[in-house]
Amino acid sequence: MRLHAVLCSMVALGLMSACGGDDDAPGSSTTSATTNSGGSAGEGTGGTTSTTSTGGSAGEGTGGTTSTTGGAAGMSGGAGEGGAPVDPEVARGEYLVNVVSVCTDCHTPRNPDGSPDFDNFLAGVECFIDADPADDEVGCLSSRNLTNHETGLENRSDEEIKNMFLSGLRPNGEVLHPIMPYWSYGNMTEEDADAIVAYLRTIPGVEHELPPNQAPFLAPEQPAVRVDLDEVFEPEPGSNRYASAMRGRYLAAQAGVCLECHTPETEPGTPEPRDLSLAFSGGNMFARDALGLPPNFPEEIYTRNLTGDATGLADWNRQDIVRLLKEGLTPTDKPACPPMPAGPMGAFGRLTDEDALDIATYLKTLPPIENELPICEITAP
Repeated sequence: MRLHAVLCSMVALGLMSACGGDDDAPGSSTTSATTNSGGSAGEGTGGTTSTTSTGGSAGEGTGGTTSTTGGAAGMSGGAGEGGAPVDPEVARGEYLVNVVSVCTDCHTPRNPDGSPDFDNFLAGVECFIDADPADDEVGCLSSRNLTNHETGLENRSDEEIKNMFLSGLRPNGEVLHPIMPYWSYGNMTEEDADAIVAYLRTIPGVEHELPPNQAPFLAPEQPAVRVDLDEVFEPEPGSNRYASAMRGRYLAAQAGVCLECHTPETEPGTPEPRDLSLAFSGGNMFARDALGLPPNFPEEIYTRNLTGDATGLADWNRQDIVRLLKEGLTPTDKPACPPMPAGPMGAFGRLTDEDALDIATYLKTLPPIENELPICEITAP
């Protein structure tokens, strides 16, 4: 099994794209049309959010998986202590960390029932991935403590923190394993990177010393090559809904992990982690058992082809995509399979309407790539 199949059952995303005509805009939305400005307020605060904030978190609730960000999102909210407004940069960072960049899912431990352990929010997960459960000396990768404790990020400068999640380099020069998608996050804007750090500085410190990683997750000699945005499809300037599509491109391929999960892997050891000639065509596999799903799910769940090909989502329109993201339901009312973080219990349920529509608009522009894949079907228990 390739490492990506073992990788975080809480991290993979599944978006859809397809063709279709003009669609109605989604319900009401209090969003800003500015690409890199201010952040989101927490769940239910009524705060405004930027159209360039999106992303993913834990799996859709239908499979028994629980969204980390669904609960974590409310931790920041739209007001601080005593009702004081949250700094817009911090609010933007909260939206990125908890909804867009999937930090929460990989860095927050879970309770025995699968729910996030908010007492240890962002405190890292020991043996987050275990490629060889039968051997205590091999196979474990732990996610870092991101809280403001000396065992976390308290003693790290802002630039050191950004260098880790943008370039994959620790302060001591050691290279992060590319399971951490710094090679994709490295294309986010400087403003968004600063917002992430600003938000992380607000996270209460939790003492949690994590063990060093084990083979096959030892530090590589060189960082993975950053995604070349020239190889990521860009709609023609002046084309229909160009501005919206470009905001969606940023959300899907730079600040979020859609490109990561829906683009086939290259061979292990290749400097480029993903085959960008097949960008967004799906095909990465997640094993049912690794996701902790019951037997009524397929043994293997594949990330979906997001392109406009008939083997992708050629029959979907933009509103179908928005509905999947926000409600977790396909056009035929079938629930999205985990680890798709869609619907009210997933991170995408917190996407602003405008952000969700921008993602859908971008996906609708993708040129078709033929890639026939099994579609996840949930059978009766």
